[in-house]
Parts: sequence; structure tokens; C-alpha cells
Amino acid sequence: MTTVTVEKIIPGGLGLARDNDGLAMLIPFVLPQEVVKVQISRRHRSYATAEVLEIISPHSSRRLPPCPHFRQCGGCNLMHASYPMQEAIKLACLREALAHSKGLTSSAVAPAFIGCSAPLHYRQRLRLQVNDRGQLGFFKPRSHQLIAIDSCLLAEPALNTILTFLSHNSDFQSWAEIIKEVELLYSPVDKDVIAIFHLQRPPRPRDIQRASLITEDNNLLREIWFTAPGAQRQGPYRATPNQLQGINFKIILPDRKDLIMGLTVGGFCQVNTAQNILLIQKALDWAALKGKERILDLYCGLGNFSLPMARQAAFITGVESRRSSIRSAIKNAEHNSITNCHFIQGLIDKVLPVLIANKDCFDLIVIDPPRQGCKEIIHLLPALRAKKILYISCDPATMIRDMELMAKHGYNLLRINGIDMFPQTSHIEVIALLEKSCR
Repeated sequence: MTTVTVEKIIPGGLGLARDNDGLAMLIPFVLPQEVVKVQISRRHRSYATAEVLEIISPHSSRRLPPCPHFRQCGGCNLMHASYPMQEAIKLACLREALAHSKGLTSSAVAPAFIGCSAPLHYRQRLRLQVNDRGQLGFFKPRSHQLIAIDSCLLAEPALNTILTFLSHNSDFQSWAEIIKEVELLYSPVDKDVIAIFHLQRPPRPRDIQRASLITEDNNLLREIWFTAPGAQRQGPYRATPNQLQGINFKIILPDRKDLIMGLTVGGFCQVNTAQNILLIQKALDWAALKGKERILDLYCGLGNFSLPMARQAAFITGVESRRSSIRSAIKNAEHNSITNCHFIQGLIDKVLPVLIANKDCFDLIVIDPPRQGCKEIIHLLPALRAKKILYISCDPATMIRDMELMAKHGYNLLRINGIDMFPQTSHIEVIALLEKSCR
């Protein structure tokens, strides 16, 4: 047991402190400059992890977390901080990561952090674990012990309504021993919920009957789908016929006609619709399109950036590996009467050499890769002759690594901005603009 002063919060939301011998300690649920009494829980080669026993000198921004499950479910590791403090922590982490990078400069970080006007009830998707008693919830950190919940403060209210409904529904309860997980998906345009039940075995006729009975008991629950090991997703199952399909949300564009975007069940979209709109608006602002540009959108998904940009550019080529996402992108373009887009399904590192061989060139490349980044394709980018790159990432560490590689190919970082897509957590969404040097 020792008393330490927290130096700062590092990526991942842990506090960094050092004991009298200089041993680095990583401590959860603390804030910068707090004096805390801790107990080492595990020693590693060059540092230790510790748990707080007492907060001797709390930060003025410390607050009582509003969620009764805080520190148990493992999700909201910054809920003990006021929301302005959360923003400050994330911006500081981004600035420091840039300061320690090779060839990038922290002065490129915009002084403002794009915060969230609604830091609670913003998630339109929840993935819940289920135990054999029919309880839904989240696993404790680093364990398979379920913390049962009736509602989540991050979830859209409609998702919580269905969560509570399932927790008390007799058909669901009698069925729960074969259900591993439940995904709840909110459709903002349709204002209803779709559920995906992840079963431990392929569904049977009785399962389909139960699904229909469950949707009959709650009009807010539009339909139920099934997944199971070795089986394709099956559905939709519902009590009454319904013409609605998939998840649908609106992208509001300044001074232009809004877009209605849809994705198939199981497809990917940002969990925070309002912040996604701000992210798209920032991308459009930085792209500064004049109407003549040819744009390449890599990892384009359902057209989240392609379609808004298509309204302001000459032509868009979107590339995505997932077939379902490409189908959604094509359908979204048709639904919104956008004709200057071409979508290609395939692995990015296989498609780019084909584009290069065809001597295709672009004015702007948009890259929104998965968490692991895109280092394997960076050496191909110069051959596409784009003047600018817009890079969007949910992992600043891999993003900075990739931008360091881009800098070696002559792409200099001009702007970078943090966007709070995930309030109450330490996760950061980042957008950066790079420009090719003239040399």
C-alpha cells in the first residue's frame, strides 16, 4: 500500500503514477493530479497495475458516476469525470501521441475537440451477454461473470425499453439457455428496434415460433434474426408483415438535401448517429470540394462518406471487402438518386493494384480502415496521384503509425481533430487531412 500522485491519463483511460522508487503504476478510475492511496494488484517487468483504496485529494472535475453498474460492467471507464474533463483527457492523449510521433507535429491538432451534445443515451446498438437464467448484461472486465442490467445509460431509450421487455418476457426466459448473446439495433428513421439472437445451435421451427410470439408482445420490436455457429444469419421473424428493411438513419447536410442511409442487419455503421453527422460535415469542410474532383473512398462501407461527397464532386469510387456493405452502398445511392458513384467489392490490397494498372488517378483519397489501420496499402497510394488524403480512425495509435508511413511518401499532416464518438469511455475517433508535398 502506497500513496501516489497521478501524473496524467494515458490512452485506455488509466492513470499514470510513480512510487518513491520510480516504479510506474497504471491505475483505473483516477484523474490527473489526484493524490490516491493504492494497492498493487499485479507486477509486470517495467510497471505495475494498482487499485485505488482511497482518494486523498480528488480532482475538482470528479463526479459521482450516474450509472449503478459503473466499475462493474467494464464499459464506461471515464464516467467518474465531468464531461468537459473527459474531452480534455482525450485531447491531451491525442496531443501527446502526436508529440511522440516521428515526422508529425502536435501543432497540427486543432485546438478544439468536437464534443458530444448528448453524452448519454447516444448508442443505437447494444451487444449483450445472456446467462442460462435469462439475464442480460455485460461481462465484468477480464472475466466471464455477467453483470445483469435493466438499462444502459449509453443506449437509446428504445433499446432500454426492449432490454427491460426481454428481461421479463416468459418466452425469452424459457429460451435463454441456448442464447449466447443478444444484439439490439435501433433504426432512427423508423423509430423501432431489431434484435439479433446469437444461438448456440442452428434455429429450429420452435425457435421461429417463439420469435414471432415475442415480437407480437411488443410493437417497438420490429423483428428478430438468428445467428448460430456454422449457419448463415436467418430472418426476419415477426408476428405481422412489415415492409421496413434494415436499419435506416438520416445524414443532415448543411444547405443540401438530407440523405436517408440504410444498412442490412449485421452491417456496420457508427453507433453515435449525431456525432457521425458532425464527422461527415468536418470531412466535407476539409475536403473543400469544387465539383470537379475524382474521389477514392477506401473501406467505404455503406457509403457513409461516399454519398455525401458525391453531391459535391464529379465522381466517387468506393471500395469495400464486405458484400453486404457494398449492396447497402449501391442501394443507398439509388435511393438518394445519386448516379456519380461506382462501388467495388474486394480486398483493398487486391483492388488498388488493378486501379493503378488501369492508370486511374484521383484528387482525394478517403480512408476509414478498421482498428488495425492500413499500413499494408500505404506504399500503393502515391501511384494513385491524389493531392490529398482524408484519414478517419477509431484508434489514434495505428493512425499515427500509418501517417508516419504516409509522410515517408510525401504526404504531410495539415490538420487533425478528435471527435467524441464514445462519451463516458476512453475511445477516440480522429479525422486527419494530409497533403502531398510538391517536391
